[in-house]
Amino acid sequence: MKKRLVLSFIFAILCFVGISADNNTNENCEKVSMVAYEQRWIDSKATIALRNNTDEEVTSVSFTLEYLDMNDNPRSYGNYTQRVEIAPGMTKEIDIPAYKHKWSYHYYLTPDSSHHPTFKVRYKFQEINTDNGIGIFDNPKFSGLIMLTCMLLIPFTIGFYILAFAMARKRKRNIALWIGLSFILSPVVVCVILLIIGKDENSDKTD
Repeated sequence: MKKRLVLSFIFAILCFVGISADNNTNENCEKVSMVAYEQRWIDSKATIALRNNTDEEVTSVSFTLEYLDMNDNPRSYGNYTQRVEIAPGMTKEIDIPAYKHKWSYHYYLTPDSSHHPTFKVRYKFQEINTDNGIGIFDNPKFSGLIMLTCMLLIPFTIGFYILAFAMARKRKRNIALWIGLSFILSPVVVCVILLIIGKDENSDKTD
């Protein structure tokens, strides 16, 4: 019976962790995505269309464009931060410096009948600003640090819940009560309290 209780408790914790991880995965999708890129060989500015995939108005976006040859080999890149207002679910075009304008390069999907040099682009989202402030949680490095911290803390947290269960059983305390207190307070606090109060002396008299 006690083993089933422990296994059920661990299963519930793992289910909660799985749901949280799934939510984090959804939240890490691109907040702003590129839907189009245009550059003719005569253009000094390229035009890029960005779509706001969030439910908030975007006021600024940061992204990286990696420039590739026609064999998908990286040739160069540029980091861009643009102040642009994009309503939720909407798309807006912005201008950025053209790639190799002096050498008459044009984007491979932009029509050109003169056979000028062509290139491709690869878009990488960085972060956004909204009316609520800077989107720090949209920074991939910061999100990765949070995920790593969670991955390290989760095993320790589960371990303390199991320790609280074992200490309550060894000291002949009400297991359900102390596990419930672990959820309300914390398993660490419950373990300290059980360590201080020790064994239930009334249980010996009852036995």
